[in-house]
Amino acid sequence: MMDVVAFRRDKLGYLERCAAASDVVVPVPMRRHTWLLKDARDVQHVLQTHPERYEKGSQRRSAAGVRLAGTGLLTLAGDAHLARKRALQPMFAQAAIVPFAEAAVALAEKRASSWTAGQVVGVAVEMAGLAQDVITQALLGRDASRADELAAAIRDRRRYIQYWFDYPVAGRDRLPLPVVWRHRRANRVIRSILRDEIVRRRESGLGDDLLSLLLAARGTDDRGLDDDDVADEARTIALTGYETVAEALAWTWHLLACHDEVSARVQEEVETVTGGCRVAASDYDALRYTRQVIAEAMRLYPPTWLFTRIAVADDRLPSGATVAAGASLYLCPWIVHRRAMYFPDPSRFDPERFAEGRTTWPPFAYFPFGGGRHVCIGQALARHECTLIVATIVRTLQLRSLAGRRVVPEPAITLTPRGGLPMTVERAGGLRSPRPCNRSAAADV
Repeated sequence: MMDVVAFRRDKLGYLERCAAASDVVVPVPMRRHTWLLKDARDVQHVLQTHPERYEKGSQRRSAAGVRLAGTGLLTLAGDAHLARKRALQPMFAQAAIVPFAEAAVALAEKRASSWTAGQVVGVAVEMAGLAQDVITQALLGRDASRADELAAAIRDRRRYIQYWFDYPVAGRDRLPLPVVWRHRRANRVIRSILRDEIVRRRESGLGDDLLSLLLAARGTDDRGLDDDDVADEARTIALTGYETVAEALAWTWHLLACHDEVSARVQEEVETVTGGCRVAASDYDALRYTRQVIAEAMRLYPPTWLFTRIAVADDRLPSGATVAAGASLYLCPWIVHRRAMYFPDPSRFDPERFAEGRTTWPPFAYFPFGGGRHVCIGQALARHECTLIVATIVRTLQLRSLAGRRVVPEPAITLTPRGGLPMTVERAGGLRSPRPCNRSAAADV
């Protein structure tokens, strides 16, 4: 029985009600042959063990989807996807992301310094702006003259993508709607900026920004990407490279505000690790508890709350369920991350779950970045960025929840706090302003 209206009204609640059934593979009565996976073994089977038996959702694979996202990691499949990913993987190695992590520190300091004690800020909006500043600077470099113009165009494009997924009807890209008009203009702006930046780098030499690294990328055959491929991948990075970070940060601030003892421990760790200095990219490994906090926030509120796959052939899952060719599978971190068999007392915020030696759950009981061949290529950069931004801001500020305000997760393209998460800024008690130190400090903005 079709129940699209109920799903659209309350997506998370609808899937929770489906998951409450005793079956490990649960039919979703919204469209024909749709199943919700609950077993981590099944998730691993689909994403990692036998990904060749499944493909991404039809919207993304369609001609309209390719027009929307280009020919890049988001839409490529099979050997072409693997070859592209191997070519781009060095861009996100530990050493390569250090300059971008340091930029995240400097930009976090700049944004936090613009807030005043007692001010109410929309934390979700502020984190989106901060994360977008970081990815734009990482992509184009510090001296890009059109960075603000690109950021505005990316925001219009993001609104259109939400509309595109919300209304899967033929011809929606031609309807006379403001969201469609703005998207067309945004596409022209993005193409113009990326074209000009690519030409400038090819003529004047490459730098250390992500666009330069894309131009320098080489596959196993030593062939590089052409300009259209570079532009497609850059456009994808500009959009997807900030959304998950922004949502993870927003939910982390919400949870810290609800748990004073955790917040105090994060502050203590940051003070101990930095010794009163500015946070540096080299602090990442030592900020163990801060990393645990962010990991636990992404368990409870996974920014990418749903992955979909289509079976290309009949298959049998490890749980024993059979899947027919053409069936749609919902792999939902929101559901799997909250199963008591994997995470006892699953609704409780407990960063100690992620302490060294404590992670006892099976593979793919926790998969906020997906997994297998389609795992997020930028997950290391995202983890560094989130950790260092939280550490930077808690050095001087605390964010407090507004009394009586209920925080509701909104499952849009990413899982966002409905209403922008307004919070009150306070000075962090007992902490000094960071002092200059003779160590690896973040670059100035």
